[in-house]
Amino acid sequence: QDSITAEDVLRNYIEALGGEEKIKAVQSIEIQSLRPIRGDTVRFLEKKISGKVLIQQSDFQGQKAQAIVVSSEGINITPEGIFSMPENQVVRNMNDMHIFPELNYLMEPQNLTYEGTFLLDGLTTCHKISISQPDGSVMYKAYNAETGLLEQKDYQNVRYRFRSYQEVGGIPFPAETSIGPMSEFTHKIILNAEISENEYNWNTKEDLR
Repeated sequence: QDSITAEDVLRNYIEALGGEEKIKAVQSIEIQSLRPIRGDTVRFLEKKISGKVLIQQSDFQGQKAQAIVVSSEGINITPEGIFSMPENQVVRNMNDMHIFPELNYLMEPQNLTYEGTFLLDGLTTCHKISISQPDGSVMYKAYNAETGLLEQKDYQNVRYRFRSYQEVGGIPFPAETSIGPMSEFTHKIILNAEISENEYNWNTKEDLR
């Protein structure tokens, strides 16, 4: 155990997904998911062009909201209008632009620390690593010691738990994600999805507040 590094854990994860070449071939993705809440359902749509564009949409009881990040700029679109995204939100979302952020973690090993092993839910042995973020915060991720897959993420006082992995295009993705006390269920994933420029371009001079 003492000889294991954070880089080893990340490489094992990448291999568990099918290998670096396979996941690098995925340049864009569309993820559709549902989150039951208060007897109703929130519908989520997320689209990414890896490392370049992040689009997140939600629809709850007809109230629609959208967040778009392109490079280092972002906007929030709400029923009240279009607003420039605060810098700290842009920074947090830039990591989420990457479809498989572990590839990028390996490019900056100085930001990685191996934190050791622990038993998740008293059953599953996991390797825990910490990743220093550009805004000075720290993200913690736990990977299954047997399968190599991501089991848990702790960031900004929120815990994410990943379950029920299913393969799409030969790559395993979690079908269920617990986010704090809530659960979100993925029902469709499209690899190398078509994403047009019209979906993420905006006029910053006229539209933003």
